[in-house]
Amino acid sequence: METETNSNQANLSSTNLSGGKNEAESDRVKPKSKKKKPKRPRFTIPRASKMQEEEVLPINTDIVDLVEPIAKSLRLYHRHEVRGLENIPKRGKAILAVNHSLATYDIALLVHAVYHHSGRLIRPLIDRLFYKIPFLGDFMGALGCSSGNKNNALKLIEDKQLILIAPGGMREALRPHNEKYQTKWGERKGFIRTSIETQTPIILGICPMADDLYKVYPWAVTKWMYKYLKLPVFVATGVGYSPIPKPVKLTHYLSKPIKPPRMAKDPEKIAAQVERFHKKVIGISEQLMIVAMEKNLVKEKNK
Repeated sequence: METETNSNQANLSSTNLSGGKNEAESDRVKPKSKKKKPKRPRFTIPRASKMQEEEVLPINTDIVDLVEPIAKSLRLYHRHEVRGLENIPKRGKAILAVNHSLATYDIALLVHAVYHHSGRLIRPLIDRLFYKIPFLGDFMGALGCSSGNKNNALKLIEDKQLILIAPGGMREALRPHNEKYQTKWGERKGFIRTSIETQTPIILGICPMADDLYKVYPWAVTKWMYKYLKLPVFVATGVGYSPIPKPVKLTHYLSKPIKPPRMAKDPEKIAAQVERFHKKVIGISEQLMIVAMEKNLVKEKNK
């Protein structure tokens, strides 16, 4: 009996030493540990897959034939014309830089006109947002579009393609109506550098009246959503207060090919070349915009 009692005491003692709670420990108040607040999940926009961003797909002529009646109908609706189609080379590499309206489809009308004039299918470089919408990226790829990055541009230029870019991008498309007939190319110099590096001429395509298809209202949310999320959130009206685009006559004006300077070997000189050539291209685009506006005013007076 005594042996059993001693054994129990030994077990109790060993339990306390090995982490069991004795009376003194149970009376001790442990400080409350501060629980870390769980981090709020950060909202992110789904990114296009690496494969989609780097793919340059062949044009699916069946899909092109499918959408051609739509482009033709829109050209009739807007009495669309192109001045300077003779400036588009029948073969060889070139960069066609255009202004960007909210409607965007005015660019497709230019692509359609060039195709029927010269037989060339333009390869547009488009915003990554298209590839974040299910099936839309694949559809645009079938029409000859590719994600707008330098690698894709270089691949197409190496293949002697006629590529199309809208340097102002979404930022230019979201301009409110009090900023219409303006380009937002001031900080966009990637296409300029690519032109110099690959010795590819730039042709400008300006259609100022595309800004009149919709009236875009100034809204702080539009700027915030573009700045932080790169999303096109806007308030705009077409015919009346509907989403139907206004039946504005659209005319594209194309410049003659602008040849880039020979690329210097010194990196510092290259930076200076980019600045000078960018300034030259911007100046020609602004002049072309003024000429286009003047001609449109003359047409309106002669009606």
